[in-house]
Amino acid sequence: MPHDADSKAGHTEKAEDGISKQLIALTLPLLSFHWSLLPTLKSGVERDKDAYIRAISNFASFQVQALGMVLDPTRRLRGQSGDHSFEKKLQAEITNVLELSVARMISLVEVQEIILPRVIKRLNDIRNEKKPAEHANPPEYPGESERSGPT
Repeated sequence: MPHDADSKAGHTEKAEDGISKQLIALTLPLLSFHWSLLPTLKSGVERDKDAYIRAISNFASFQVQALGMVLDPTRRLRGQSGDHSFEKKLQAEITNVLELSVARMISLVEVQEIILPRVIKRLNDIRNEKKPAEHANPPEYPGESERSGPT
């Protein structure tokens, strides 16, 4: 029979393939844009990381001081002698956490610089109905030779 379940299943698979290829076509420019911004993000953070850390650390310290003034206006819990060692220790810890966060962020950007070209290549292969090559190197995209980092 021309209208049995087997003939409909093939039509559904083709429709799903068409939708997935359309989604891939919509995703590829976004991934390429993201990939092209990574070197700018990385160099900006590396260049100005001390300024970012100092600004965020000062902001966090001021917020903790303000919270302390709201929760303990008589300075009973924070000490009345004027000893600010707690605030100094807290600011040092905040700065340490921020330094670690920036280092992790740079590492994350480096990982994305490695992974995104491969994801883009694979999605292009799927969109163009090519079988993935085993252990193939990702294609060289415009500007890739100028970028730092392993490929």
